[in-house]
Amino acid sequence: MNGTEKLKELINGSNNIVFFGGAGVSTESGIPDFRSTDGLYHQEYDYPPETILSHSFFMRNPEEFYRFYKNKMLCLDAKPNMAHKKLAELEKAGKLKAVITQNIDGLHQAAGSKEVLELHGSVHRNYCMKCGKSYDAEYMLHAEGVPTCSCGGRIKPDVVLYEEGLDMTVMARAIQAIQDADMLIILTAVEKVAVNFGKENEKWLDDLTVSQARKYIEEGQFAAGSMLPKVQACVDFASSGTGRTAMITLLEKAKDGIMGKTGTQIHL
Repeated sequence: MNGTEKLKELINGSNNIVFFGGAGVSTESGIPDFRSTDGLYHQEYDYPPETILSHSFFMRNPEEFYRFYKNKMLCLDAKPNMAHKKLAELEKAGKLKAVITQNIDGLHQAAGSKEVLELHGSVHRNYCMKCGKSYDAEYMLHAEGVPTCSCGGRIKPDVVLYEEGLDMTVMARAIQAIQDADMLIILTAVEKVAVNFGKENEKWLDDLTVSQARKYIEEGQFAAGSMLPKVQACVDFASSGTGRTAMITLLEKAKDGIMGKTGTQIHL
């Protein structure tokens, strides 16, 4: 059984799936991610993107913030891709109970998903910092210079900038959704989980038990900055109750969306 068939089997056997994803879901819609070779963090600006997208920079230098924000963060012509659409189909079929996303583009909702928990907010919600009046993304895109409210206040996107905390209400809902799930699917940008990544004895894994994963974690065999936290999250999920399965899978460039070409299953 190949990775695609295994993923389909797991989905067919689950009735409370939660999907956790980020920028890789939307790259096929033409929205750049941050850390890939052509991502935002590898492009040249007068200031690093991490600096521009910080609360202190927004307050201190709103003109430069909005030049970057309008040019790079407001991708209003982007359309949902097959991954967004397949997730919406799974929700409509009663399989998927929640999408937890780090994205701010609103493409999950545009594809038809209803229960979308946006950890980092949304470009489609904007508010006046003085009176609280709401504005849509089109207003922000076409406003000259720094978008201002009819009352004269500055308008701020409802997105989480560096130096700002996450919305604890959204976080609590996300945690509850994962606690209630029988299957957790986590997006990754590679085909499978690898141990000894980049070394001569590199090994790609189709299947991992919790005990095997813990052994590899103790031995330091997962890439610390990227794969390790995802594996640890899956281990915590799969070990928290009987019948719980986690899947780390590739969605980026997968023509069939969530039914991507492979993945690594983690279970008891």
